[in-house]
Amino acid sequence: MKMKRFWYLSIYLLGLGCQQESHSKLILHLMGGFNRKYMVTQPGLNGESELILDSGRAKSNKDSIVVELPSIEVRPYRIVLPEKGLDFYFINDTKEVEVFFNTQLRTWRFNNSPASNVWQDFQGRQTALVEQQHRLRAYIDSLTLTHGSTTAIDSANQQIFRLVQQGRVNNTALADTTTSSGIFLLANSGVSFGHNYKEEEAYLKNVQKRFPHHQIIQRIVDSALEHIRIFGNPFHIGDILPDLTLPDQNGTDFSIYSIKNRYILINFWSTLCFQCKPFLDSERQALKSNDQLALVSVVLDNQKDQWHNIIQNEGYNWTHLMDEKMWGGSAAKTLRFESIPFNYLIGPDRRILAKGIPADSLQETLSRFIKH
Repeated sequence: MKMKRFWYLSIYLLGLGCQQESHSKLILHLMGGFNRKYMVTQPGLNGESELILDSGRAKSNKDSIVVELPSIEVRPYRIVLPEKGLDFYFINDTKEVEVFFNTQLRTWRFNNSPASNVWQDFQGRQTALVEQQHRLRAYIDSLTLTHGSTTAIDSANQQIFRLVQQGRVNNTALADTTTSSGIFLLANSGVSFGHNYKEEEAYLKNVQKRFPHHQIIQRIVDSALEHIRIFGNPFHIGDILPDLTLPDQNGTDFSIYSIKNRYILINFWSTLCFQCKPFLDSERQALKSNDQLALVSVVLDNQKDQWHNIIQNEGYNWTHLMDEKMWGGSAAKTLRFESIPFNYLIGPDRRILAKGIPADSLQETLSRFIKH
């Protein structure tokens, strides 16, 4: 019996030792940085909040700061020197990562972190592309001021476009091929497939295979695949639109389909969306001449006071609902729209008659479907 207890205790202590060894640490060497402020953070990923791990001021011109890194998974971390206006990333791909930062020269290098070096080299190449774009924009500005050749301006704009595209291609290629989870997490933040959901899905499935045990990456992939499942299958003209229930101006839950036997124009907007106002103004005008029409405006926002003020001051006298969860809420996920302003016109049978109607086409669109 004693031997059995000893065996369990040994396994337990061995497990604790493995857990402790799985964490890593940063040794930050600040050279020429006496009294300079520094901060080490764990950036937020997939909805996390950024976590400050350590902050303070260098105590000498050759100060070394040791910071324990909490994550057992390989991921990016950030070093910030606010007084220098500098911040850069490193990756905890070994048990002990050293960063040497020269505050006078504004340069840094990594020791014992291959992934951090790869990311630094990649960023250097990407920065060179951005600098070329800045030079071309300055050239365009000088040509514009001197009424220079429009052909030269067009050529420079085309070069800028190609450089931007090249940067995106480079970023996606790195994210799609790296075997470092830390590099992937940094590169993936700059990857965009627009509405090419098929290509994005193939990319995500490749990521799943490369990092099957990395919890953060798997959560990011699951979230992106869920986004594709929802928004990759938009509603079309003729489809029946699902009901939506949200709180109205008084905080009372309101169901869109509590409106019976009328055409319903559902509009989505935000108090910070300046492009949304023309459509709201067009709705106000449309309501005056269409007694068969009901308006429902859904704001993707959490600024209740500002929302109430806009409705009152602009005279938007119809039903207004608020989705405080914004793009993570039920409005966007249930009714499958990815940008605002956006709208649906549905008939009394709940079928979609039109969607994404421009403000200047609203009256014409309504007259096609609603006969007086």
